[in-house]
Amino acid sequence: MSIKGFFIYAFIVAIISILAINLKAYYLYAILLLILFLTYKKFNIINCLLLIIISMFFSFYRKNEVNISNNYIESNVTIKSATNTYLIVNDNKINYLIYKDKNDINTYYKGNIIYVKGSIKEIENDLELDIFEFKDYLKYKRVFYQIIVDEEIKIIDDKIPLNQKIINSLTKNLKNESYSMCKMLLFNDKNADIESYNNLKEINAIHLFVVSGFHISFLFKLISLIFKKKKMLQNIIGSIISFAYVFILSFQISSLRALLSTFISKFFNKYLNTIDAVSISGLIILLIEPLNIFNYSFIMSFLMTYIVIISSHIIKNKNPFIKSLLISLLCFIAMIPIQLIINYKINVISLFTNIIL
Repeated sequence: MSIKGFFIYAFIVAIISILAINLKAYYLYAILLLILFLTYKKFNIINCLLLIIISMFFSFYRKNEVNISNNYIESNVTIKSATNTYLIVNDNKINYLIYKDKNDINTYYKGNIIYVKGSIKEIENDLELDIFEFKDYLKYKRVFYQIIVDEEIKIIDDKIPLNQKIINSLTKNLKNESYSMCKMLLFNDKNADIESYNNLKEINAIHLFVVSGFHISFLFKLISLIFKKKKMLQNIIGSIISFAYVFILSFQISSLRALLSTFISKFFNKYLNTIDAVSISGLIILLIEPLNIFNYSFIMSFLMTYIVIISSHIIKNKNPFIKSLLISLLCFIAMIPIQLIINYKINVISLFTNIIL
């Protein structure tokens, strides 16, 4: 059974299956039939059967459905994520949204346990945050209900996660401005310097200044150059250091994608091509959480990666400047729909900043 070039088909099938079930867009299965036909023509019947199994698996794996019987909660809950304005908490495998009080000066971390008491209600249609429709964002985080707290939140367990302890240790001697920029640029903490983050977001250059898949790949290549005479050693050390860094970043999607695809490319390059490696990393991320398919980081990371890989191969004989210009133009065009969804506008300047930077 041939596998080189197969996993891009598997990745597309997984995406179609997840979208079809969650959006109730069953017409997408017609595209699946076309992919099965193309797979049969290029590979064989065994590959087709594998795609059918993958489709069936992702069609029923961790469906996004939640029902609750109570409209009041008084319990210790675990924090899944925390921002400056709200918390997402989990109780008995159900996620809830809690808005923080403006006077709440506590620092919350993922994994902290807090005591909450309040009424439960469905998240309303008109809630918005950061411009885009907040309810849809929460839906694909498996959050359908909000807790309206009756009294002050009490922290039961305020242990700081290991990755946050490492960040605090590395940045403790920095001054205010250096501290904020370091946390944003090296550890993807957009809340550390909100003004700078928003300015970069305005020109659509945020991916160049915060840690992304590109930076993880660059780190791996840098380590490879240091140990270029010992290939096995460079792969092992590169994998360990890159994994440690991605762990510090809490396994954010773009950095995890880069780590997985780089690791797969390094150790299985005899059997897989670059697109296969990226596709397998996508399948693993969807296996962790199928609803990552609706995450803008997931969409942008994989879309840009595929565009760069495919276009670099097609125009590989072009002048380096022309090549950079064409790739940047393709990425810019592909990003237009996402820019409109997030910012409601298109910044043409980003086309040129991407080439220069």
